[in-house]
Formats: sequence, C-alpha cells, structure tokens
Amino acid sequence: MEENERKPIFTNSYLASETSYRQLYRRIRMGLILFSAVLFGGGAVYAIYTVIHSALLYAEYDDSFFRTPHAWILILMAAYLCFAIVWITLSPRRIAKKSMKRLQEVNGGKTPEVRAEFFDESIVFHNDVTNGESVMNYTVFKKMEETQDLFLLWTQQKQIIPIAKLGFDGTDIVGFRAFMDEK
Repeated sequence: MEENERKPIFTNSYLASETSYRQLYRRIRMGLILFSAVLFGGGAVYAIYTVIHSALLYAEYDDSFFRTPHAWILILMAAYLCFAIVWITLSPRRIAKKSMKRLQEVNGGKTPEVRAEFFDESIVFHNDVTNGESVMNYTVFKKMEETQDLFLLWTQQKQIIPIAKLGFDGTDIVGFRAFMDEK
C-alpha cells in the first residue's frame, strides 16, 4: 500500500507570513544577536568611556582632546558599535521581509500553502501553488524547537522546516509533540 493512500497520523496546513518568518529568524539568530549585542555593546561602552575619560584628562591641561586623531577614531568606533547593535537587533525583521518577498517571487507572486502529512515513517509536504511534493524521513531531522506559533524541525544539514501550531486538523499539540519526540 502506498504511503499517500494511507491515512496520515497528523495533517498540518501552513501559510507562510512575515510574522512567522520573523519568529523563525528571531529564534535562529537569537544566539548570534545576544553574543553580538554583548560584544558590540561592551565595545561601545568602552569607547564612550575612553572618549569621556580622555576629554576630561586633556581638559586638565587646557588642551583640546578633539584635536587628536585618537579622539576621532574612538568617536567613530563608538558610533559604529551603536549602529551595529541596532542593525543586529533589527535583522530578523529585515530578513523576514526579504524571505517573504523571495518566497512570493519563486511562487509566481502568490504565497503558497504547504500541507504536511505525517505518516509512521516519513513526512509528505505538498505545495499547492507549484503542485510540488517532497517526502522526508524522520531520520533526516535532528531536533524540534518551538516558538509562539511554530514548531521548527531542524534537519541534520541545519535547514529548518516550520510547522504552524494552528494548522493541525483537530489534533492536540501535546500529541504532536509526543509523536515527534518518539520519532
């Protein structure tokens, strides 16, 4: 009996949105964002402290600190580090917008609805816009994480497949978690 002829254990429909992509990228990049914010934040604090300290030191000698190239290098470094903190923090939103646009371009201007059917041995994904179908065995997946609205299935090649929590047909989410933990 073919796998497509059998009844799936779980069925999920997923329509990508910018919000779901933002959750996806925020979850993926959270470690990088935190590390970078601490690194750049520490550098910015140090640069600002050094500028203020040096300016006060030069003030004691009635000389202008801002006439030295060292001062301008520190000021530029502090400005760059502050810019980097803002850029890194806002990157999930920017990446989410680009990803949604790319997804729609690939699918002829439409946002595809992806259906996932979970069987005993594999998952079958159907793209309604392109009429494409792909099958993945559970051995491909390394781990599963959760966001507010998504389950994120990580493959061994570090690719992520999002599954919408609200997309299940009459299935409780606890049952799906247990099923995926078993697989």
